[in-house]
Amino acid sequence: MEKINSIDNDSAVPSNEQSTYKIRVDYWLKRLDHTLSHTQIGSRLIYVVDGALLALLYFSLNTFGTKPSTFFVIAVALPVLFLSLLNWLHARFILVQYAWYKGIDKKLMTLLSETEAENKWQGGWTSSTHRIYATVHYGIFFILLFVAIGIGCYGLEILAF
Repeated sequence: MEKINSIDNDSAVPSNEQSTYKIRVDYWLKRLDHTLSHTQIGSRLIYVVDGALLALLYFSLNTFGTKPSTFFVIAVALPVLFLSLLNWLHARFILVQYAWYKGIDKKLMTLLSETEAENKWQGGWTSSTHRIYATVHYGIFFILLFVAIGIGCYGLEILAF
């Protein structure tokens, strides 16, 4: 940031280049801020939706019981399936935001003539918090998908417990 602020005072750089440079850096900083904001908002929303759908399931089961029926599949299995797909989409969203974040960060580092921060955790699903977070949501997706299939089979009396 010191480099951004000092560019205005650098007499060796023509004023039109100073202005262009500052506009470019400001643009990429704003893009970086938007990327981080979208990730944080999306993360909060997924938990609100997860909680709301689980409350709906609790209400449905208490109201209508657990007797196998087509209605049971519609009232319980489909919302769980929807929730599983939503978690898969959220995991993809996190990875897309990670790619944007890395690209914007690289662009800013180039503009500022800085080197990228060293990450000792190169490669694999544990190399960044974005990847770990996405992996957690892929896990939630698979668990909920399995539960939705089980509930659907029970509701259609394919499985008997």
